[in-house]
Amino acid sequence: MTQPPKFILESKNLTVGYKHKKNLLPVLTHLNLTLEKGKLCCLLGANGVGKSTLLRTLVGLQQPLAGNIALSGRNMKDLPATDIAKQLSLVLTELPVSTNLSVFEIVALGRYPHTNWQNRLSTTDRYRIYRTLVRVGLQKLKDKKIKHLSDGQKQKVMIARALAQEGALLVLDEPTAHLDVLNRTDILFLLRQIAEQEQKAVLVATHELALALQTAHELWLITSDKKLHSGMPEQLVLEGHFARNFSNKQIFFDNKDGTFKLNLPQHEASIALTGDAVACFWTKMAIEKNGFAVNEASPLKLQCIKKENSYHWTCQGQIFEDLKHLLYFLCNNVKM
Repeated sequence: MTQPPKFILESKNLTVGYKHKKNLLPVLTHLNLTLEKGKLCCLLGANGVGKSTLLRTLVGLQQPLAGNIALSGRNMKDLPATDIAKQLSLVLTELPVSTNLSVFEIVALGRYPHTNWQNRLSTTDRYRIYRTLVRVGLQKLKDKKIKHLSDGQKQKVMIARALAQEGALLVLDEPTAHLDVLNRTDILFLLRQIAEQEQKAVLVATHELALALQTAHELWLITSDKKLHSGMPEQLVLEGHFARNFSNKQIFFDNKDGTFKLNLPQHEASIALTGDAVACFWTKMAIEKNGFAVNEASPLKLQCIKKENSYHWTCQGQIFEDLKHLLYFLCNNVKM
């Protein structure tokens, strides 16, 4: 019995780039990449390092300069466009802005690789479209015009259209580019759920570094020297790739807690924080922004206390009901 291929997508010695007359202009070279079912992979890197070039090549919109790409174990060069469309779904950055089509009609476009020559939807097609709308939480908006939706809802419609194709591979280019923080988080967590629950391979190009660390099963990180590093997010952090590639004079990546921080001026004045953990965290952030260092050995003690649903602070015998008054006291009474 023939075993199904382990990887939905696999590249071997792939070089991506452009041709100018008779000259080859490689962007990324010798790429041996794999995407598995049930996994969300985030593609990261600064603008101009080749993310879009790589995505376009992997989905067949651009020819590779060298190497091969296999889709479900078959060379993409040998696959008819209709077969590729049944296996691979693509969501581009641009959102539909002005159209009279309904949500249902947009999502129905994803069924066209499966419909007959008249492009008529069968009962099965309609069931799968509705099931997809339920999957992304848009079933109540199925008759609403796309132009009346929020950007977050529009992006979910485009994801639903891609899901309706029922391909094993879903590729998205900057799906959170137009969205606020809540919708960005919602979209990436939705894509992780789709990967796991629908057993699809999901590849997302994104600038959402913090969210990618939390949601992705795997990362592809393209560095400024045009090298691609792949692996678990935690492994790439431990290997120092984030600290090296996402730091400059103003900001650095802190390996200890996985956050990006400002390189704030350091002062001699220090404060020892004790008390409620949450209050201490945000108090530390506030006092460091105002030039104080946090040091457990400091003789200046500041206690953060939680009482029911509020906080207060005690320092040098005084009680402060909010951070603003505390900082005013510290800035005017503690020698910097």
